[in-house]
Amino acid sequence: MNTFQKLYKPLGILSLIFIFMLGTFDAEAQRRRKKRSKRNSDREESVSTYRFKDHLVYEIGFGNFGYGGNNFYNVLSLSLKPTIGYKFNDRFMVGLGGKMYYDYYNFTNSDESINVFSSGALIYGKARAFGNFYGVLEYDYTKFDYVEFGTVLTQSVHSPLVGVEYMSGLGKWKFGFQVLVPLRDEYIDRSPNGIIDYWFQARYNF
Repeated sequence: MNTFQKLYKPLGILSLIFIFMLGTFDAEAQRRRKKRSKRNSDREESVSTYRFKDHLVYEIGFGNFGYGGNNFYNVLSLSLKPTIGYKFNDRFMVGLGGKMYYDYYNFTNSDESINVFSSGALIYGKARAFGNFYGVLEYDYTKFDYVEFGTVLTQSVHSPLVGVEYMSGLGKWKFGFQVLVPLRDEYIDRSPNGIIDYWFQARYNF
């Protein structure tokens, strides 16, 4: 009897310890399941809330307006630049687009006039520098049509361009201007804009 009483106490204590450990392990397991479930839920919510179209940025530029000429003709110039981009966040974006130039030549010594259209493609990257100012790096490939001695000629040129832009507005719409400088002399010589490429811009979603 004494032997049974001696064994009973340790067995009782061990049983209580065992029950306590089971309860502790079960609580820890439930805590880990809840934590894992919350992590998976947050991941699924993050994936489900991402939408590609929410990162798209649309821009259109009008620029390089000009009127000039020489002793042989006067020329009126207009340009258009539509682009579409992808923003990684509120500071960086990349994109592609096109450029279209229109030049109207009116010859001074005759009633003759010529309409000339040039077009090209571009890729670009932009980064917010500070405030509403952005740094811009662009690469253009353009087929320029131009008039020389009354004849329309064509030359394709390409060049990187660097510059800055200022954009301001309310909500998702922003308005401003962009100034770019070509880095290749061949592009500068052939472009109707010369050394400065400027645009008045409207932007949506950046």
